[in-house]
Amino acid sequence: MLRFLLVFCLFASPAFGQDSALVARIHEWSRYTTAHNGASLYVCTDKSVYVPNSYLLFTGYLFKGDHDTTAYHTIYVEVADPATQRTVAADRFVMKDIVGSGSLFLSDTLAPGPYLLIAYTDGLVHGLKQEPFRRLIYIRSPQERPFRLTV
Repeated sequence: MLRFLLVFCLFASPAFGQDSALVARIHEWSRYTTAHNGASLYVCTDKSVYVPNSYLLFTGYLFKGDHDTTAYHTIYVEVADPATQRTVAADRFVMKDIVGSGSLFLSDTLAPGPYLLIAYTDGLVHGLKQEPFRRLIYIRSPQERPFRLTV
């Protein structure tokens, strides 16, 4: 892909590669892709709004970077309160090939509000390049009235 981009940019330029700004952008893009070429994790959840005393169901997918994905065996999932940065639920789950799934129990003591779902693999624990997956989820009180739309 990088070769195609390089060839396209060189021949698409009116000066056929003599533009120093274009060459600088190509080198910048090359440095960026080298620095961020680790495996990436994406996590799907069953919903984005939960009530306390329920389960958060998820499936994580590992997209290959420059590392062999057979080295990844464990997915770590935690839910943290962004205000206090305290972990309120956490566990680790087995990954088979590039997929890992499971459920986290959300305790009945959780206060309503936004929480941060964080997931990463054992690759990050062992020092491989990988950004943790982050997503906001919401805990609502069971006493809150459901959202209703009338037309």
